[in-house]
Amino acid sequence: MASIHLCHGPEPRVHGLVQATLLLLLKEREDHGYQLVQRLSAEIPEEIAPAPAVVYRLLRDLEQIGSVQAELRPGEAGPARKVYALTDAGEIHLRDWRETVKQRIGLLENFLDRCNQICVSEAPL
Repeated sequence: MASIHLCHGPEPRVHGLVQATLLLLLKEREDHGYQLVQRLSAEIPEEIAPAPAVVYRLLRDLEQIGSVQAELRPGEAGPARKVYALTDAGEIHLRDWRETVKQRIGLLENFLDRCNQICVSEAPL
């Protein structure tokens, strides 16, 4: 398979996917950072999965814009841990992401349909 190089690189798109997925994971349940990193690794393909430091930075960014709130809670067998929860603003942010993804899926499906029509001599994508 040929490698595709984007003009601006995939990082903003990957960070957007990670951000949206973090919101979704927090909609399912609140969690501490380490556990969110673990849960995220089950959702994002390994080749684009961000380093834990990037996840923590995105959580901090989400907290700064009010989409998540963090609370320091006593650890079960150790120091206090920061536990993240989705806020009302985060719920709206997640719904916005859902709409954006639905639109992008439509654009991609349109692209594939047109490409399949034009590339009839080749196998469908």
